[in-house]
Amino acid sequence: MAKSVFQVRRLLDDLNIGHADGGYQKQLLQLSKKELLILGDWGMGKLNTRQASDLLEVMEDRYHRGNTEIGSQLPVSDWYKRVGNSTGAGALMDRFLHNGHLVELRGESMNGTWP
Repeated sequence: MAKSVFQVRRLLDDLNIGHADGGYQKQLLQLSKKELLILGDWGMGKLNTRQASDLLEVMEDRYHRGNTEIGSQLPVSDWYKRVGNSTGAGALMDRFLHNGHLVELRGESMNGTWP
């Protein structure tokens, strides 16, 4: 299975570099072809307008083409607040959650419990 795993911040940094060096469209095409895209650490920082737009393009290109898994330590109810503008937030949350399956894990945090 063709898959890619990214921390959201690193993916956004890579896309930003793609804007600068002309590789952005190629990056979008490669991401759209993955059967599975795993995005970790969603919500660790607030997205600016460009970052939200880039992530929205990734999600739009993948819509009905492949599976996307989003991991976060934040409850879904707080995701909207992590996007800098309300228009972008609404569109991005729609792409994240439409046709999605939500799995919320409960229990004690494993942070700090590793040897």
